Amino acid sequence: MRTAHIARSTDSPMAAAALSWPRSRPPGCRPARSASRPAHGSVAQVRKHLAMEDLGDLVELPLLGVLATYRRDGGVLLSPVWHEWREGGFDVVTRSRDVKAMHLRRDPRASIVVCEHSPPYRGVELRGNARLVTKAVDDATIRIACRYLGPEAGAAYAERGEDDLLVRLEPGDLRAWDFADDLA
Repeated sequence: MRTAHIARSTDSPMAAAALSWPRSRPPGCRPARSASRPAHGSVAQVRKHLAMEDLGDLVELPLLGVLATYRRDGGVLLSPVWHEWREGGFDVVTRSRDVKAMHLRRDPRASIVVCEHSPPYRGVELRGNARLVTKAVDDATIRIACRYLGPEAGAAYAERGEDDLLVRLEPGDLRAWDFADDLA
């Protein structure tokens, strides 16, 4: 059996074990079948090329997004972020000295993915050039923090004033999907 072993000798034993795990599952480690899974031998069909309206309330849910920015060496930094879909794009608030902001000042290319981890597995990816905005950051911070933490804790979070930069990502390339047809 082939394994994907890329751990260095300086990595921890736990990291080396995780990276060298066989691609196939060992005997007895099979997930339980459920009504939401396709029958053995069939392939789940993803609905592609959906419009945002086809995703229902997906972008209104307090799901973490993953923001991709580019490091100086060309590598990608993936950061879990709170987000808000507003006026046809995603808003993310952060600190102006955060590494994400530094990356975006140098290279504005960015992507964000928001998806749910349960059926019908709706998701959206937006790729484009981010704009860094300092206007209306306080209002966006309050809205976003209250969405994720609730009114009291969200207001307290916003009151600390650590987030002073709005990352605005508007459609360049938008890709939306779900598996709703498989679960009907």
